[in-house]
Amino acid sequence: MPRPPRPLYKGALYHVYNRGVDKRPIFIDEQDREIFLRMLRKIIEGSSLDLYAYCLMDNHFHLFLKTRLANLHKCMQKLQAPYAQYINFKYARNGALFEGRYHSRLVQTDSYVLALVRYIHQNPLESRTVQALENYRWSSYGRYMDIDPKNHWINTNWILQQFHGNPATAKRLFKNFHQMRAETSEFLGARGV
Repeated sequence: MPRPPRPLYKGALYHVYNRGVDKRPIFIDEQDREIFLRMLRKIIEGSSLDLYAYCLMDNHFHLFLKTRLANLHKCMQKLQAPYAQYINFKYARNGALFEGRYHSRLVQTDSYVLALVRYIHQNPLESRTVQALENYRWSSYGRYMDIDPKNHWINTNWILQQFHGNPATAKRLFKNFHQMRAETSEFLGARGV
């Protein structure tokens, strides 16, 4: 039986995520993460997408993005297929890297937007990979806090505007919001990702 088609919309916001087959790692070393981000950046800059948040964990990734065209499936194909080929070649492995096609959820409310950004950024804390978000290099949190200014291709303006005030105040409120350890995973229905 064929898989049902995904709903695709112009101007839609999506939480996109995927993990390794059998929950195996998809990122083995730092170079793998850098290659994935380089591929993602190329797609963001060339495919009418806005990326608001991301996090790369050992065995999964999260993206929060907006499509200006109804092209999410093509963009994810351009990201996942070449990355899987890269990993299979580098580590002399065969077979699927990801557990299947990517997962996506439409983001339809403002309260969900902020909870989603916090959920994505808090992944390293929840897994006890780091003690502080500032110490995790593989998420967009550093871009929001000006710790990682080189990732200028990540659109931070729209999210920071949700925290009213001048840029310094918005960043302070953003940081305080992230320090709240809400049960966002239950709210988002993303257990086991």
